[in-house]
Amino acid sequence: MAGGDSLESPVTIRPLLAAAFLLVSLAPRLRADTPPDILKTAVSASKSSDAAVRNQAAQDLGATRDPKAVPALAALLKDENAYVRQSAATALLFIPDSAATEALGRALDDKTASVRHAAIRGLGKHRATGAAPRVAALLTAPDPAERKLAAAALGDMGAKDSVPALQSVLADADEGVRVQAASSLAKLGDKSGAAAAAAALKSRDASARAQAAAALGLAGDAASLAAVEAALKGEKDANAKGMMEFARAQLKARLGVKDKPATKAPAKTPAPAPTKRPKK
Repeated sequence: MAGGDSLESPVTIRPLLAAAFLLVSLAPRLRADTPPDILKTAVSASKSSDAAVRNQAAQDLGATRDPKAVPALAALLKDENAYVRQSAATALLFIPDSAATEALGRALDDKTASVRHAAIRGLGKHRATGAAPRVAALLTAPDPAERKLAAAALGDMGAKDSVPALQSVLADADEGVRVQAASSLAKLGDKSGAAAAAAALKSRDASARAQAAAALGLAGDAASLAAVEAALKGEKDANAKGMMEFARAQLKARLGVKDKPATKAPAKTPAPAPTKRPKK
């Protein structure tokens, strides 16, 4: 990718995760009634000729969580610099507004993967079921990371019409996609991903094992309970083990399985006191 769209550009200020962390940390302190001067300053900065300034402006606009910031962020989605567009898409995630959702939908067509990924996440968090068909279409994308994000977003949306599309990737070549599809199906109340999730309990990836356990906890059956209990016996990772224990508790509660009371060891019979010999 050439010019301002290159993700190798030295113009970059912060990567996506850092931008998201900043927005999350600031959001609780800022409300929709953002002081006009703060919003005005950020909007003005978004029109700067300096890509670094525009990138920072996108983050600042998102931190306001103010719907009035959406037009400026939507404009930044057309910026020549990919990092600016990425920051704008990330910022729109934090603004629960229909115009923000529409802008994120348009960003699905961006030529840069990181921008599309931010848009997919945002549509999921916005629970934008209207965009579900377009997101579901990304389950066949060449990039496994994009397929995984699409599967996650469909679960976040609560898009029940996407169940067949999610079922179609339960046999995906990428383990992360398979586990995420099973997880999203479980969120949607569908049990068809249980077998894929149970298989993932044997994954070399601890995070995949944990996610698989969570999916089984939501929508597993008796066979799932047996698989979780078997996996627990050899689990070494603390996070995965904790999730498996939680899933086991969920499954037992849903299936009505009660733990057997602990068997008490029989009381030991006291040894007879030694017999004293009479003195001669």
